[in-house]
Amino acid sequence: MVEQMGSPPQRMLERAEELAALEAAIAAAQNGAGKLIVIQGPAGIGKSSLLAEGRARAAESGLTVLSARASELEADFSFGVVRQLFEALVATASGEQQSSLLAGAAGQAARLFSQGEAVGGSEEDVYAVLHGLYWLALNLAETGPLVLAVDDLQWADPPSLRWLSYLARRLEGVDVCVFATLRPLQDEDPLLAELLADPATALVQPNSLTAPSVAELVAQELGDDAEEAFSLACHHATGGNPLLLRELLLTLAAESVAPVAASVPAMERLAPEAVTRSVRLRLSRLAEEAARLARAVAVLGDRVEREHAAALAELDRGQIAAAAAALAGVGLVRAEPPFSFVHPLVRNAVYVSISLQEREAEHARAAELLAALGAPAEQVAAQLLVAPPESVPRAVELLRDAADRAAAEAGLESAVRYLTRALEEPLEDDERGELLFELAGFEANLGSPGVIEHLREARSLVREGARQAEVSLALGHALYWAGDEAQGVDVLERALAEHPDVDVELRRRLEAELVVNATRVASQYRRARELLADLDVSLDEGPGARVLIAGKGYHAAVGGGNAEDAAAAALAGLTAMSDEERARHYTGGAYALLHCDRLEDGLRLLDATLADVRRRGAVFPFSSLSITRAVFLYAGGSLIEAEADGRAALAALPHQRVWFRPTTHGWLAQILVERGSIDEAAELLDAVEGSVAPDAFSRAPLLRARTLVAAARGDHRAALEHALELGRRLSSFGHTNPAASYPAWRSLAALAYHALGETQDALAMAAEEVELARAWEAPRTLGRSLRILGLIEGGEEGIAHIREAVSVLEPSSARVEYAYALANLGAALRRANKRAEARAPLRDALELAQKGGATLLAEHAHEELVATGARPRRVELSGAAALTPSERRIASMAADGLSNRDIAQALFVTLRTVEMHLSNAFRKLGVSSRTQLAGALAESETPVAAGS
Repeated sequence: MVEQMGSPPQRMLERAEELAALEAAIAAAQNGAGKLIVIQGPAGIGKSSLLAEGRARAAESGLTVLSARASELEADFSFGVVRQLFEALVATASGEQQSSLLAGAAGQAARLFSQGEAVGGSEEDVYAVLHGLYWLALNLAETGPLVLAVDDLQWADPPSLRWLSYLARRLEGVDVCVFATLRPLQDEDPLLAELLADPATALVQPNSLTAPSVAELVAQELGDDAEEAFSLACHHATGGNPLLLRELLLTLAAESVAPVAASVPAMERLAPEAVTRSVRLRLSRLAEEAARLARAVAVLGDRVEREHAAALAELDRGQIAAAAAALAGVGLVRAEPPFSFVHPLVRNAVYVSISLQEREAEHARAAELLAALGAPAEQVAAQLLVAPPESVPRAVELLRDAADRAAAEAGLESAVRYLTRALEEPLEDDERGELLFELAGFEANLGSPGVIEHLREARSLVREGARQAEVSLALGHALYWAGDEAQGVDVLERALAEHPDVDVELRRRLEAELVVNATRVASQYRRARELLADLDVSLDEGPGARVLIAGKGYHAAVGGGNAEDAAAAALAGLTAMSDEERARHYTGGAYALLHCDRLEDGLRLLDATLADVRRRGAVFPFSSLSITRAVFLYAGGSLIEAEADGRAALAALPHQRVWFRPTTHGWLAQILVERGSIDEAAELLDAVEGSVAPDAFSRAPLLRARTLVAAARGDHRAALEHALELGRRLSSFGHTNPAASYPAWRSLAALAYHALGETQDALAMAAEEVELARAWEAPRTLGRSLRILGLIEGGEEGIAHIREAVSVLEPSSARVEYAYALANLGAALRRANKRAEARAPLRDALELAQKGGATLLAEHAHEELVATGARPRRVELSGAAALTPSERRIASMAADGLSNRDIAQALFVTLRTVEMHLSNAFRKLGVSSRTQLAGALAESETPVAAGS
């Protein structure tokens, strides 16, 4: 029952249930139903023995088994556990095999194995690597089911833990299972807590051995004549912990303690430190060289290379071979390098036998030796983390090298840990400022609370003017994300005033960040517009300049300037950006194009940018760009595709804390209202209501959606309150253009007033919106405002306004808004007793609504047609019309020739999700192969209800 990484013991007592759980997981993986099994229990309970047995049984069943063991000293190694699992496999694979393993999205993980380009460490990079590693595991599982076994998960590095959590949520339907061991958590670790809370995780918790099993082991080790009283005392002293019992029995055997009742007092004296006594006793009987090697391995940690151990222990090749054999012979260290102790408790027993002062000195010496021997930067840094400050001459340089490497591999937590330790060394002010600046960059991507404090200190320490300006730029950006934009404005204005001679590219970046901050402060938005108006900016002046030019378009659009000028500026700025720049800075320019009804231009740029972020595996931009694309499709009336994009955006979000999650929920809820899914829309809004900061930008989509949900449920008083609150918030930021809020808040309020019988207020609101929309001249906004005014006015004057709305919208790209105008015109004509004339616009409205997926509108148009005396058929959903938006999206991609893996990687979903949607699509379309999809989708377009 010894917990060790080597061969499992020949016999395992009282572990039938636990082994059955591992067998079931192995069988499930063979049938495409991956699981995560966490074997949890105190040290020595037999977790590693169970893991070893699980590995052995998986291998016997023909599964590929990859193993890793986390260690306390290596807890800061970036992706250390992941490397243990995959690095040797990737390194030894042939060129063709490597290409297969790292194909598709898995290529994003290549940087971890020296097979790809290192990329700077941003949160975007982190999730690109996680996504790549997920597909690396799936690519490997293509050749047969895969088992990943991880021992001592409590010491795993944060990036590896984050990946295991990412993988756990995506195991359904794949031939991969994970076995891991874990001690009970002493402190709440959010990554481990998230992993354990996942529904995909199954806990196996082995119990201590019972008294009869302890008696059997006592007899086995000390003789068949062991007395019952002695065995019971051993059970009581060790609590039935297998490792403690074994070490106690080894000590008792070495001390020739007889297993009789009279020996119980002697046994009880030895039991409290059974492991330590057993280890020290075994070491005391070995040569000095063996003890020195044991100390060296304890200091260096797990998987110690022969050369490194020899250098620290000061042994030559012949001495280290003999010492290693001696340690293996008494069951302390595995025989062959890389050297590891058989159990962490054994390593700890050796480690604590070294005095604290000696340990610190040994870690410092180890750091210098490893650096001199060319060991990887993270191994050197691991020693420096536990060495005292000022004990290693090149500590800062070595730690910065390790931080740079970790960041290049998206190991942000490790980079933060290394730089934090470097700050403990004596530093000149300027060097300290540079370190703080670098540290804050990594912390910002982790959402660490110390970013702003570190940047403020860095700004006070760096001396060179341009560098101070760069620190101020980072500080302004951090204040923006912390919701303290007013402070950001102050910092950036001060930087611009104090450093007028910085190069033009940096100045433009400072100005762009100032505009971004000022835009979100009600008292400062005029400052942003004034700055933009005064700037003479050229597109070739760098990324900041392009953001400023796109920003000019945005502010012109929301403030009701000239639509052509606004669109031209937004389009110029966005087009000049690279795909990667646009992925970060598309928002202002894209929404300007939306407000100007330049939907085709916006979609063209969004599609190009989405293609790039898919290639890079950048899940955050994929999600945010997908919801923006959904908004453009919603405005154009392609509601089925808009819903598919919105759901894809939501599904791709890697965790609950993403800043744009509320916006995603709000826009998708609006789309779902039009699609007739009112209750689901309300649930989406409830899910994020408590997490949203009370500012116009995060609240606006939610307030609009709340208004639409309330109106659809007939709660017009609540709809009015939400609409007016939306108006107050947007107006406080100078959003006077009704196009800047779709649907515009005034028309939403006007409809609510009208439903409540407050006609004068309704007319006033509607008329004001028409006046503003005429000035802006964008068809979608003007057409909507005219038809709302016509609805409220009624009579011939109302019909005239709705006819004008139809005329304005007919040539526009706003197809569902045009359908609304037709439906409203038909309804108004029916109420005017012009039933025959009403039927044509109502039929056209019904056709457009069905084609665009506007379910609520289609129902309304159908009811109105019936009221005219027509008898339109109810549409029976079959074929393509019966597909959900996600099924339609995936079926279309498959019809275009993409494989299931291609689709899953493009949409950041699991293979199981793709397979499920395709299976449903095949059934609904009545096809049996992918080659039939294109024809079935084309032939099964949404049918139009015929009327009489």
